[in-house]
Amino acid sequence: MLNNIFMTSLFRSAVIKNSDMGYRRTHSMTILKAKKRGVFAFVLLICVVLSVGLLVACNSKSIGLIGGSDGPTSVFVSIGKGKQAGNLPEDKIKHVIEGFGNALKSVSLTAPKDIAAESIKKHYSPYVTKELLAEWMENPEKAPGRTVSSPWPDRIEITDIVPVSKAEYTVTGEIVEITSVELNQGGAAARYPISLKVVKHDNQWLIFSINLKDEGTLK
Repeated sequence: MLNNIFMTSLFRSAVIKNSDMGYRRTHSMTILKAKKRGVFAFVLLICVVLSVGLLVACNSKSIGLIGGSDGPTSVFVSIGKGKQAGNLPEDKIKHVIEGFGNALKSVSLTAPKDIAAESIKKHYSPYVTKELLAEWMENPEKAPGRTVSSPWPDRIEITDIVPVSKAEYTVTGEIVEITSVELNQGGAAARYPISLKVVKHDNQWLIFSINLKDEGTLK
């Protein structure tokens, strides 16, 4: 009787042990498969990112990742035209015209010729061609600028930028004059039309001709 009980106990222990080993083996295999799937997904993601990166370099596209380490990660690609804001010719030309407009107030045309010429060189050289700059320095009266103490030219407000060719644009707008009143309260004391021609020279956009209403072409 005792022998039978002992044998039965051994048998049950063996069964339990085998079952436990089988469970551990199955559990280990499940973990291993999960790790393999994770490694495969990671490698696949790297391959996708590298492939898209090469595509971006060749076709001016943009790539981004959505997700994190604790969640799924997605790759998105945005296809553009190869030009971003700030890199368009119109953006660069606008920057030149606005800079030139802000410089107008700093050039007093009523100063002695040599002083006016130096002021023209200092404030206008970043925005106009060398030829136009030389013409204005030789004849300051032909240049735009400040002719009276008040009102004075404060800025140029652009109304249109039209391409003539890939290397030349025509810009139309208004010179806005202000006094101390408008300086504090905003607005304009006077406005008058201006037309500017801009050319691309040595990879830089520069003004080469200006036309003011009733004053002819300043070039």
